[in-house]
Amino acid sequence: MPSAAPNTSSATRKTSRTTSRLGMLARSLGVGIVIFVVAVAMIELTRGAGRVAAVWPANAILIVLLLKNPRRNWIPLLTAMMTALVLANIYSGDPVLRAFILALANVAEVCCVAFIFMYQRKIRFISLAGISTLIMGGFVGSLLSSLMAATGLFTSGETLVLSEALVWFSADFLGIVLFTPIIWSLADRSKKFVSTSPDLQYILKLGLLCATTFFVFAQSDYPFLFLVPPALVFLAFGGGVKAAAIGLLTITAIALPFTLAGTGPVHLMSAEFTSKILALQLFLATNSILGLAVGAASSDRRRLINHIRRSRERLSSKSREQQEMLTKAHLAERMAGVGHWTLNPSTQEVDWSPEVYAIHGVTKEEFNPMYGDAIMFYAEEDRDRVRALVERAVNNAVGWEFQATIVRKSDGKRRRVRSIGDFLVDKTGKVERVFGVFKDVTDEQVVLEALANSESKYRTLAENSTDIIVKFGLDGIITYASPACEILGVSPEDARMRDFGCFARRCNWLVNIGLRDSGRPRTCVRNHPITIPE
Repeated sequence: MPSAAPNTSSATRKTSRTTSRLGMLARSLGVGIVIFVVAVAMIELTRGAGRVAAVWPANAILIVLLLKNPRRNWIPLLTAMMTALVLANIYSGDPVLRAFILALANVAEVCCVAFIFMYQRKIRFISLAGISTLIMGGFVGSLLSSLMAATGLFTSGETLVLSEALVWFSADFLGIVLFTPIIWSLADRSKKFVSTSPDLQYILKLGLLCATTFFVFAQSDYPFLFLVPPALVFLAFGGGVKAAAIGLLTITAIALPFTLAGTGPVHLMSAEFTSKILALQLFLATNSILGLAVGAASSDRRRLINHIRRSRERLSSKSREQQEMLTKAHLAERMAGVGHWTLNPSTQEVDWSPEVYAIHGVTKEEFNPMYGDAIMFYAEEDRDRVRALVERAVNNAVGWEFQATIVRKSDGKRRRVRSIGDFLVDKTGKVERVFGVFKDVTDEQVVLEALANSESKYRTLAENSTDIIVKFGLDGIITYASPACEILGVSPEDARMRDFGCFARRCNWLVNIGLRDSGRPRTCVRNHPITIPE
């Protein structure tokens, strides 16, 4: 029985690994079928009289799948692609060796583009940086596959003429640039790529592009190719990268069939059919770079605008919160009677809070404080002392705490104030700010002086009274005993820090002994407790 749990866990892990392998095998088989169908369709429908397809989206499909999967899944996916392309080439009439070489060149191209994107921390096709990387990766990968295909065929005795190599390069580059952004958008499940219903403006722009492209390629009398790019830019600028990719697919879907059917501006050329296909590919590639660049810039612009809008909203919210906190601070200043101030030693500018203005008897509208003006509020007997403290703080980087007298400007009354100052230094150790708090303590001093006078009076009464007066806390420990306790033989010092119960019993015993020895009638010490708040 103790080994049942480990065996169960091991069986669960084996089942999980088996299920994962079967899932990966099924996905690879599905990818292979898709690649085979797309490759056969492109070869049969777009190669015309040549042996190379004019547009090649198969590599774009696998590039997206590789970037969406961890590297441990790359080998099954690449194997599925290799097998599907070999079978597609054989189905289209290529010998086995030629089919294998061409498939290997496509796999190398896919790996090259995928590895270029792996060096980015975050893959983003819907941005100017992502489109730039895609164009660079597509160019390098297509060039690599063209060279590999030409070299492999030459080594095996086959021939791949220069025009076919150029068509190969253009078809692969065009397929990567055209199809990768749109396939990535469709495969991404994040909210930024969730499809929404197109608005009327987008539909009209796309319709304008379709009509323009159809008008240009449905005839062979006039070279109207220059009419297509403005319509594409118009669509890409308003819709971003996704709109640009859809527009480019639309252009390709209209231009390629017309060209293969023998109509369109490219047939005004007096050249072979392969050269005409190359001209069409160059036209499509140029429009792809232009449209995707404009779309990426538009997407970045919209993203920046949204970021600025959100930043403004956050700033507005923070501003409201800060205004609320500032109002609360002002209310707290008014309730506590404490203000704050800041001095800039380099400019001699002084910043006061509203409560500091109130203490000085001025308002912010009628008085703009500078250091020299602020010092003049102090009474003559305190002015030099305050000035010396401020200078010492600026020169020696030390704080202060003092009390002084100011003369209010509004009513001319003398008020006692308390100031606590501190400082802030820069990187060189020089004082760049002096700041502190400021409070009117005139009323407090009046209360303290009244309490001191009252305490002095009561102390005089207690020390000259013939009654014994004792003060003790809730713990029963005596904190004060009047000198009258000396008539019982107990000094005030001996009575302090003793328990009141023991003191009272001792006093009662001493009184009884004293009266008995003197022959007087017995009595007891009377206790009149008084509660004194702390």
